[in-house]
Amino acid sequence: MEQKGLLVSNEIHPARAKILSQNIERMGIGNAVVTNMEPAGLVSGFREFFDGIAVDAPCSGEGMFRKDENARLEWSPAQVAVCAARQDQILDCAAAMVRPGGRILYSTCTFSPEENEQTAARFLERHPEFCLERPRAAGFFSEGRPEWAESVGLKEQRDELRKTVRIWPHETGGEGHFMALFVKNGQKIVNVAKGVEEKTLLTLSEIIEQELPQANVSVLSGPSHAE
Repeated sequence: MEQKGLLVSNEIHPARAKILSQNIERMGIGNAVVTNMEPAGLVSGFREFFDGIAVDAPCSGEGMFRKDENARLEWSPAQVAVCAARQDQILDCAAAMVRPGGRILYSTCTFSPEENEQTAARFLERHPEFCLERPRAAGFFSEGRPEWAESVGLKEQRDELRKTVRIWPHETGGEGHFMALFVKNGQKIVNVAKGVEEKTLLTLSEIIEQELPQANVSVLSGPSHAE
């Protein structure tokens, strides 16, 4: 971001928020703010504020089973349901905070359709002002599975789920992940009054850099598995 624009990073766990603040200070990032709030608490201050929001969603962590024993021990069908409900709430908050023309990049580290394709389908059903866009990074990975969301949403919405991305550990040598890029309908508004400048965004990962090339990004972060 070349010290332009504003990066708001939200971490719900106080200890992690402290570490995040220390890392941002260590890296010399002067245009970042770390918050420690429930996502719902951010909405009133940031309604339709951000050009892009990256939702690193709290999830059941199935994609981390291979390397994280705690993720395996803590998993249960009930936890999947809890995580899916929490993801719905976080995405609703993100929808309120992104501007017309802005983007929400939703990601998990789980295989669970309830938290991936079905979460995306539920979001599109609740928010018809959004559509899915196939990320440029999707060419390196697998399509989402619309058939795993047959019980959710409208058929037209389910067909759109092919634009989501599945990252399988047996294909990439890494862990298991899911990604969906939502775009809010409407013409993009540049908020000059708040000193926001259109600059290429340098974010925490190459994918986010590619998919959210705007000035303002809020990272709503959660644990890799439910706690």
